[in-house]
Amino acid sequence: MPQLVPLAYKVVNIAAGLNSAYVLTSQGEVLYWGADATRRFGRHKRDSCLNPHMIYMPPGVKAQKVWAGGYHAFFQARNGDVYGWGLNAKGQLGLGDDDLANHERPVKINRAFHRLPIQS
Repeated sequence: MPQLVPLAYKVVNIAAGLNSAYVLTSQGEVLYWGADATRRFGRHKRDSCLNPHMIYMPPGVKAQKVWAGGYHAFFQARNGDVYGWGLNAKGQLGLGDDDLANHERPVKINRAFHRLPIQS
């Protein structure tokens, strides 16, 4: 049965990972709660987080949209930059072949995105 999660923030966007949830506040902050089995939240220990906690944001960065994968998540900053964190062993974060490490804190994705032609 759904339960109300009391927050002291105005929520403007929400995303769900495999065992975690993320909310974006009107102030551009990202909060999370849920399983932390891959240490994707920068807590330096493996446990579950039953109460919402703030995601570390690079100085001066505010988010405008949040997305989540199974064990990784992304946010788009208000200036259009995209940041990702979490499991990256298969390149889920889009950081390129030189970086397949997991990231506990958001890292800026500095790669150009290319559109692939649709094959009929």
